[in-house]
Amino acid sequence: MTTIADYKQASIDIALEQSGSQQANRAAYVLGAITQPVSVHNWDDFRYALAVASKAQVSVFEDWLGITNTSLLPWTKDVAQGVLVDATILPKGAAGVLNGEVEFSTASDLDDAWATLTLAVGWKPSVGFLAWEARVQVNQIADCAFEFGLSDALTETAGLAFSDHTVAGVTDIATDAAVFAFDTDGTLTNWTINTVKNGTPQAVDTGVAVEAATYYVFKIFINSSGDADFYINGNLVATVTDAVTATNLLGPWNSVVTRIDTTAAKASIDYVVIESDRI
Repeated sequence: MTTIADYKQASIDIALEQSGSQQANRAAYVLGAITQPVSVHNWDDFRYALAVASKAQVSVFEDWLGITNTSLLPWTKDVAQGVLVDATILPKGAAGVLNGEVEFSTASDLDDAWATLTLAVGWKPSVGFLAWEARVQVNQIADCAFEFGLSDALTETAGLAFSDHTVAGVTDIATDAAVFAFDTDGTLTNWTINTVKNGTPQAVDTGVAVEAATYYVFKIFINSSGDADFYINGNLVATVTDAVTATNLLGPWNSVVTRIDTTAAKASIDYVVIESDRI
């Protein structure tokens, strides 16, 4: 029996089954390890061995297909103060939708009403890296606040990871987080980077104007030391040293807040991708 250690030093030849055979859909790997006779393993065995014996990546790509409006599982939606969240899954083929898309919004009759959409906090940059990407648009840029990125909690006070998003006054609620933010309470006009490392916040103005009904592709890449690069539509807009605590767990964080009691704040997310080395 070939052991995990043998996989590390194996010489590998790939043997594919003949077309039309019973096993044509499963490639077989022939491994001749130094201390073992030749063994034949299918793809699942080989993939497991590589994951155990060497670094491998784990990722989630969320395109909202097959998720119901009622539960949104495995995502967590949070509201408070009697606010109702409107979360709607748009199917493939809907106007402007590449595949699936989720829309979520606040109520329109309560100042500072919020709605958040989050996923499991289970991703740690210190294992190698952490990458997050999302394609997002907001419905308006008057009397509202938005956060898209990564945080260390599924819920936060008042639905925000930061209570002040400005460069001069950035104030954290989360212990560790890295987000693209916009907030009319801070008279912002551009997307702003907000990060916090164990209670020490930082903020950077990206110089990219926020526009309603316009898709943005946001990306955050955090290295094993907790330093982060931020991209908008493929362009590097900020690099933040000591952005987050690299050993703390993070997860996707999306938040919308209305700053007036007559208009709902709403965001649409086309897709979310998160990837890191295995923990």
